[in-house]
Amino acid sequence: MYCSQCGKQNPDSAKFCVSCGAPMPTTDGGGTQVAGYTVGRRVDFTLEKRVNVNLAIAALIIGILGVIFSVTGLITSTWSAFTGDIGGFVAGSAVFTLSFLTNVIVMVLQTVVIFQWSNALNTNIDNSRLVLRHLTAVHPQNNDYRELDYKLQTLRFEPWAFWVYLGLYFLGVVIPAYSWLFNLVGFVFLGVYLQKTFSTANSLQEYKERFYTGYQSAMLSSVRKMKNRNIFLTVLFIIITLGIYWWYLLIAFSREINEFLDLDQRLRSSLG
Repeated sequence: MYCSQCGKQNPDSAKFCVSCGAPMPTTDGGGTQVAGYTVGRRVDFTLEKRVNVNLAIAALIIGILGVIFSVTGLITSTWSAFTGDIGGFVAGSAVFTLSFLTNVIVMVLQTVVIFQWSNALNTNIDNSRLVLRHLTAVHPQNNDYRELDYKLQTLRFEPWAFWVYLGLYFLGVVIPAYSWLFNLVGFVFLGVYLQKTFSTANSLQEYKERFYTGYQSAMLSSVRKMKNRNIFLTVLFIIITLGIYWWYLLIAFSREINEFLDLDQRLRSSLG
């Protein structure tokens, strides 16, 4: 029997593709309803969202360039103004303006990455629940599938706090006189979003590790690829390190999410 998603040949008794993890058809039609679930519905794990680590790295590199431009432009324009060098002052001001543009680019890249965190986790939850619903339909007597499905349902969250943060940030750009206020309130909502993302990541790993251990008592590696983080400690580390920890977090957490998704995809394909 061949997988309709990737074309890989599988044993006739296989419930999931050994290559891409897609559920193999168990009925002749497009799926039949058993106990309220669709048997035979396929999940394309190859479409599961990942975090773009390259964007996080690019944000770091451009951010460093922005600091260099800012310092260079400030020193050049200040010294030129002191010595009366008009050409040097104009050049220094231009470099300083360039640093502002790099900061805008960095802000955009960071925003995309931190939104991808929750988006990737939510997609993993949705795909996992589709697999569990299929398994529940095939094995209605197995309550473990139903239990994990319910737990994952409670984990999924809408990133409303992120959109509030983004809206407040743009209000600060449009109304510069109150930008400090919008930015302050915006970072509070960003903190709410990050804490929810961190707690979801931790609970997701806890539930799945407990579940997979029950089916594979000799797992080769732990499901826990994402570190357990707290927003208050995160903010403290960012302040103490003068922002360096934030750049570490941006790249490290992105990689941790992708490592978890890769492992979880392989483990899901063995269920059944």
